[in-house]
Amino acid sequence: MTAHALLEDAFAHHRAGRLDQAEALYRAVLLHDPDNLNSMQLLGAIASDTSRHADAVIWLDRAAAALQARGTAVAQHAALYYNWGNALIAVGRTAEAIEAYRMGLALDPAMPALWARLAAALLQAGNPVEAAAAYEAALKLKPGQTDLLLMLGTVNAGLGRQEAAVDLFCRVLSVEPGNTEAQRALGLALVSLDRPPEAIEPLAAACRFRFSMQQWDVAAARFARSMELHPGDAETHWMLGRVEEVRCNFDAAEAAYRQALELAPDLPAALFDLGTLLYREREQPADGLALFDRLAAVAPGHAGVYCARGNALRVMHQPEQALASYERYLALAPDSALAYLRLGETLVEAGRTEAAIGYFMRCLEFDGGKNLAYLAHVDLGHALLKLHRVSEGVAHYRLALELEPLATHKAAKIPADFAALLVVAPTAYNTPYEHLTVRAPFESHILLLLPDQSYDAAFLASRADVVVNLVSDIDHDEGMLPVAAALIDRLGKPVINHPNRIHATDRASIATLVSGIASCRVARVERQPGAALLAPDFYARHAASGPFLARLAGCHGGDDFERIESADDLRHLVSREPEGDYFLIEYLDYRSPDGYFRKYRFFVLDEAILPYHLAIGDDWKVHHYRTDMANQVWMRQEEEAFLHAPEAVFGPRHFAALRAIREAIGLDFFGVDCGLGRDGTLIVFEANATMLVHADSGDFSYKNPYVQNIKTAFAAMLAKAVRGR
Repeated sequence: MTAHALLEDAFAHHRAGRLDQAEALYRAVLLHDPDNLNSMQLLGAIASDTSRHADAVIWLDRAAAALQARGTAVAQHAALYYNWGNALIAVGRTAEAIEAYRMGLALDPAMPALWARLAAALLQAGNPVEAAAAYEAALKLKPGQTDLLLMLGTVNAGLGRQEAAVDLFCRVLSVEPGNTEAQRALGLALVSLDRPPEAIEPLAAACRFRFSMQQWDVAAARFARSMELHPGDAETHWMLGRVEEVRCNFDAAEAAYRQALELAPDLPAALFDLGTLLYREREQPADGLALFDRLAAVAPGHAGVYCARGNALRVMHQPEQALASYERYLALAPDSALAYLRLGETLVEAGRTEAAIGYFMRCLEFDGGKNLAYLAHVDLGHALLKLHRVSEGVAHYRLALELEPLATHKAAKIPADFAALLVVAPTAYNTPYEHLTVRAPFESHILLLLPDQSYDAAFLASRADVVVNLVSDIDHDEGMLPVAAALIDRLGKPVINHPNRIHATDRASIATLVSGIASCRVARVERQPGAALLAPDFYARHAASGPFLARLAGCHGGDDFERIESADDLRHLVSREPEGDYFLIEYLDYRSPDGYFRKYRFFVLDEAILPYHLAIGDDWKVHHYRTDMANQVWMRQEEEAFLHAPEAVFGPRHFAALRAIREAIGLDFFGVDCGLGRDGTLIVFEANATMLVHADSGDFSYKNPYVQNIKTAFAAMLAKAVRGR
């Protein structure tokens, strides 16, 4: 086959996206024709497209040399120098890239993309004056191109040419009114010119996003100065609040919002932003809701307030009221992807998962941006898994990963203390993390871990100072733990709860580990397949010592967990899930002398052992939400007393036993559910990393400081791991 025929076949494969076949054929062309310019350029293009930038430089170096040797370069060859410069930039050879771009422009000075790339390279090389000239040359060729206008404006602002920058940013916004980068840049340029009142509108739109804190510091100082000159201007106070909130100065933001409302009690923007700050940052959803209701009264057509009301109501555990508010939001903004997402999320929380799926699908029909689409796919995955539609759920997780390799939760301070990578396997059971990372001093990057999914370890490592493994239930999905371990080990970062340590935390292993600890008692546990439990003589062989407990492996929260007192009890439980495995657990009577059952929960975080709750009930199966504690003052008082002084209930030998449990299990972070026998023995029910820390305690608000203690200790544990690198 001739070189020309090989090249034609290579083009066909390249156009169809079959890059491996195309690359092989381009190489074959060069065996016939070593100076074939097309093959060298296209091999460089494939190498660039597949992120093999060093290879791209080699091929494009060779192509440029061949062209120069011919001495026949014309305007059409300027593209070669454009690609060559881009490849050189990718490997950090900026000075050579600038030269390549200049050579291309010598061939075709009417190529705006070359001028723009030259400008960017000059800026990178620390030469803003020449960069501005190059951007101006590009704009002469493409006068209305907004990205060039924005970059030239940014360069001018950096050079102190603020008036010119303002004109350029305004030109961008005349074409793209919603360009948030231009809004931010225009606002900051205006405050630099001592024109804060004019900056309010563009900065208000941009405040939803995080930009350079140094620039926001300048904006805050300018607005503070403007307030001194115009103390009665409510909007200036409100805008200062927005800027302070972006800077995470929440006290200053709240004070500014309140001052704005003193001057203008019905100022919609201040009502909205103060309400949002109170429910989201201050954890005062009822106060936030009151402000949203005021706003809805003065501005009934304000769509966003109904979304904010729904958010606050969800935090207050009022899903039906939240649904009504979101439906009003949707009626006012029928094309809002966010409205469909929030409705779907709330329906899931209300136990109406099947209905939620349609709302998540509708969310994806509208353009709400990449982040919203990511959330919709993840929520769809969770909902489908709840309905046991696993393959469909996993497909949506994969679509989410195509949009975003990581979901990021910003820190509650700027800069963040460090970055944590949280590894979550949605098809397995994970440590609940959401409440531990809300308003945390560290940035969290959430990785969805799926089997047979390819991950860029170098990229993940670049986003993390510490890795937190959240795949935590050996009973539910043991298969994901080696997947998590293999990926985490590739990252080379300090690890909290390494997957290899999870293997010893199943109920049977915990019973073995704890049984030898002094002052500690744990029920005997054995694991049996459901088919064995349904054998006709099974109950008779196991009931000799009295009633026992049976629990479906992998279930939590008291589901599929019963006290077995007859063969019918056992048959009724197992028939729900006969293919599953079950734990048979010795029944230990842990009733207190007053006849009530008390279950205590501690969290172990590195060296700390902190109380989380006390649940008091009149039945052996005690879970906080199942009890009558909301209606019993004495129960709540007893729980609060325990949280305040756990040492008044648990003596030195009990804490010695808890420390021994920590050493035996070897995890960095886990929970312990326990009780006290009548003889004072510590009775351990569970010890594992699957236990939940709630952010909002609802009617039990006295718990909040102790929950915060756990969150603070969690952050301190991660910080210690980072320092120990």
